[in-house]
Amino acid sequence: MTAESLDVIETTGRSALSDLRRLLHLLSEDSAHVDPSPGLPNLTDLVDRFRQSGLDVRLDLPDPPPALSSAANLAAYRMVQEALTNTMRHSPGATAMVDLQVAGEVLDLSVEDDGTGPSPVQQRGSGRGLIGMRERVALAGGRLVETGPTGAGFRVRAVLPLGAGDLPLRTDDHAAVASKTHRRPTR
Repeated sequence: MTAESLDVIETTGRSALSDLRRLLHLLSEDSAHVDPSPGLPNLTDLVDRFRQSGLDVRLDLPDPPPALSSAANLAAYRMVQEALTNTMRHSPGATAMVDLQVAGEVLDLSVEDDGTGPSPVQQRGSGRGLIGMRERVALAGGRLVETGPTGAGFRVRAVLPLGAGDLPLRTDDHAAVASKTHRRPTR
């Protein structure tokens, strides 16, 4: 593992601790001074940090990004962060594809790589990363649909509800989303 990979892993851990502190602060009496949580608007910066660490990442993000509830926004960001961290850890040299599509009233989010995935020894790990993803997505009202090998890599996929205060899609936007095909990373 390179120093850049370890830096990304350290940053991910620090971000998780920051989220926990933010949550605990929200539960306290004085929550007026909480920093905003990262979300879809921050995905480009997140992906750029992984690219700078040597991971080849492609991002397919609707323009403009869909509006999500705070919980769904944070869940989407952390899911991408965890999946890309796992790609760096388990499949160095792989290409990853982050794909976000709006379909009706949900955001369909997948992160897929073309790496070899974890070795049999690594597969016996704690699995806390995937469990954490599942719990975070569920707390946001979504569902972790898929986690596992694809035959040529590893995929994590979730659906998250669009928030109640979201901007409605126009009819022609629905047709465009429905007609999109799911793209896989190219080698």
